[in-house]
Amino acid sequence: MAVSEMAILGLLFAGIGGTAGAFIRFITVEVFKKQTTFPAGVLISNAVGTFVLALVTFYISKEAGSLEGEIFRHMELFVFFFNTGVLGSLTTFSALSYDNLIYLEQKKFLAAAANIFLNITAGTVAVFAGFLAAFYIL
Repeated sequence: MAVSEMAILGLLFAGIGGTAGAFIRFITVEVFKKQTTFPAGVLISNAVGTFVLALVTFYISKEAGSLEGEIFRHMELFVFFFNTGVLGSLTTFSALSYDNLIYLEQKKFLAAAANIFLNITAGTVAVFAGFLAAFYIL
């Protein structure tokens, strides 16, 4: 089975974007790790990344109907780079789960519950806010 040029480019763009997103998340987590024992860096990464994902995705979906040919191809590559790569790497369920495992091992059940609640709530609010921001800005 031959792999298409678009699939290869998509993989390359997602990988480059993923590197950037991991770098941003690492810095965010490290900055907040020094200020609090709560994993605020993961919470902020997830909330901001989710907001931006909703904003960008809504914009792209709105514009996609008017894009054709080569311009649409470039938009697809942008989605691979930014949505799949940068934002997929920035927002991470695995870090949230790992932080909760540590809390549970330390018998900090309230902290684990708060972490789950805050991340899910922040993510839901962020995706809604991103959608509204894109809707009213665009």
